[in-house]
Amino acid sequence: MAGPQLSPQARRLQVIIVSAPIMGACAYVLYERLVQGKPRRTLPRDEPDAHGPVFPEPLRASDILHDPKKDQ
Repeated sequence: MAGPQLSPQARRLQVIIVSAPIMGACAYVLYERLVQGKPRRTLPRDEPDAHGPVFPEPLRASDILHDPKKDQ
């Protein structure tokens, strides 16, 4: 799946093209936080069991192989 080998000069240019936007975005976020005093973005924290247990109980074979004829 690898393309043709790039020359060292083309490889350097590719690295610059890929890394420049990432560095710019990081610098902007850092500027907002350090100079403008914006707080760090965080995810909202709910209660630990608000959305159910982290590891739900495993399924049993009887849960998967339910026979609807037995219910009638």
